[in-house]
Amino acid sequence: MREFSRPNNFSLGILALLGLILYLSPNNEYEIFPYRSSRRAALRNLKGDDRVLAVMLFSFPMTGANQVMEYFQEVTGVSGASVFGNFLRLRDGRLVREARKSIPINWEKASGPFLYTLQYDAPQPGQKTLVRSHCGGTCTSCLPRSYIVGRGIFYANCFNSFRYDGRSTTVRTLDKSQWEKSIHLIRNPFDTIAMRFLNELERNPKLADTYSADREGFQLWCEHQDTDARQTDRESRWFTDPDEWGLMTKMICRAETYKFIQFYNNLFYTMNQVGKGIDKNLKIEKALFHYEDFGSPEALTRLMDFTGYPVTREAKKIPFDVNVGLSHYFSETQQEAMKNYINYKATVPTKIALARYLEIGPSM
Repeated sequence: MREFSRPNNFSLGILALLGLILYLSPNNEYEIFPYRSSRRAALRNLKGDDRVLAVMLFSFPMTGANQVMEYFQEVTGVSGASVFGNFLRLRDGRLVREARKSIPINWEKASGPFLYTLQYDAPQPGQKTLVRSHCGGTCTSCLPRSYIVGRGIFYANCFNSFRYDGRSTTVRTLDKSQWEKSIHLIRNPFDTIAMRFLNELERNPKLADTYSADREGFQLWCEHQDTDARQTDRESRWFTDPDEWGLMTKMICRAETYKFIQFYNNLFYTMNQVGKGIDKNLKIEKALFHYEDFGSPEALTRLMDFTGYPVTREAKKIPFDVNVGLSHYFSETQQEAMKNYINYKATVPTKIALARYLEIGPSM
């Protein structure tokens, strides 16, 4: 019988390296780092050198986070990041789900954040990049038990990440040591809720057979949500404050309005507690941005200063198309009913952030 010699350390090292390449290669492509200008950065991270720092972009869905992210990437030439590692925008612009393995911006942090797109350079160690997160309680067409969340659950959900390993997506928790700053993005609530409706039509083409993508379709969609027997039965069990319920029944899309206000009430409270009652070891710089301001040069300068990038002459020429003007989806009476509810339900920080849209103040 032929004898085989025991493999030496060099051979074992080669085998281990090949195994690492195969493991990290998305879709079995023999490419460890599938995006530009990133090999040196990722290798430095593996050695434990400087890391990419996260500027968390917290926003209620459809308040413009995607546009702000795309704007940031075009201005800086650097990819943003996201907690949603099961999604990735490819070099050709296609957004794919569970098609490529999640790519952490810091390779030793398998729980993310994850690269947002392959169209731009990966952020380098020591740089900052935006990291998109929607926290919790933002589902659409769901029952109260799914969208009513307390502050603790809300805060935890802000750092849930979704990692795709080539086989399945698992929920992880971000390592907050990467977190340095936060942007809180807010938008006109009337535009936001109307955009939520239009986004639902895009996500579910079958809805287009029932609802038209206009004011009439929006009114019907809200009416269905507000009068659905199963929904109203559950709401009556959860909303036990008669004053609050009285105001809610006068609104259209009352669940959507509740989610919007709950989100910012929870966001402003929990983020103000970071470094105090929550995660006492962290010191996070915060900034509030209004979506509509991004049409001005001042917003660009403020965003670049906050994320640590220069404002170049070329950057100033890049347009930001602010999509506004959907308040007419609500009648004047409906707008007034929503304002009354927000004035009742919103906390002082939320009222201050929304004052420009609703003409309300913190003392009201």
